[in-house]
This record gives sequence, C-alpha cells and structure tokens, in this order.
Amino acid sequence: MVQQTLQIQKINLPLLELNVRRRNPPKLHRLAQPLTRPLFTVPPVRGFTPAQYNSDGLLAYLEYLRVVLQDDSFGDMYAILSQHRMGIDIFKSSLATAEGMKGLKDELKQDCGIAIGMARCLVENFQSWHKTLGA
Repeated sequence: MVQQTLQIQKINLPLLELNVRRRNPPKLHRLAQPLTRPLFTVPPVRGFTPAQYNSDGLLAYLEYLRVVLQDDSFGDMYAILSQHRMGIDIFKSSLATAEGMKGLKDELKQDCGIAIGMARCLVENFQSWHKTLGA
C-alpha cells in the first residue's frame, strides 16, 4: 500500500475586515400623511347623500316607479332591495355599460329573488328617474 502525503503550504493571507453598520430603517413619512383621495368613489346622485342611497333615495325611486308604471308592487321591493343593500348608487354605477345593466338584472333575479319583469323595470327606468332629479 502506497501512502501519499500531501503537504499544504501555509500562506498568510491578509485578513479582510468588514465594517458592517446597522442602519435604522428609513422613515416612511408617506404613511403618516392622510390620503388625499378616497380608495373608492360612490357615484353621486343629485339630491341624496351617500347615507341616503339605500334608504330615502331608494324609496324615492320606487315611489317614482309605482306612480309612473301604476304598479303598487314596487312599494314591496324596498324591503328586498334594502336587505341586499341595492341602493340607487348601485343602479347608477351599473348603468354605465351594457354588461353592467345585464349584470344588475341577473343579480336582482338570482341574488334578490326578483322576477325578471320587475328586474327589467328597475334597471331600465332608472335613467328616466335620474333625469327628473336634474342630473
């Protein structure tokens, strides 16, 4: 058996010095400032505050439909729509596109249990009521 001996030559290497300084994390001044714009916007409906969209505003719209379409069953819609938080702001924002209108009709039918004819009347007559507000 042959033994091999390895000799390792010891070399004096210069010692590297690392100066590591711990820095305080940067201060985030932006977080302390108040937001200048809301995270989301509610489309304004003339004559009503956002707090009224699901109460007085919804009642006014349903009363308009009851009178114009001569159908007292629109008065019964308030409890259902209010329970599902389907205020006049929802109607207004959904009417911006054809997809929004279709989606609102579907939600009224499927989620609120409103008959298709009533759902169509609710969606398709909103613009005419909104114009009466001077918008």
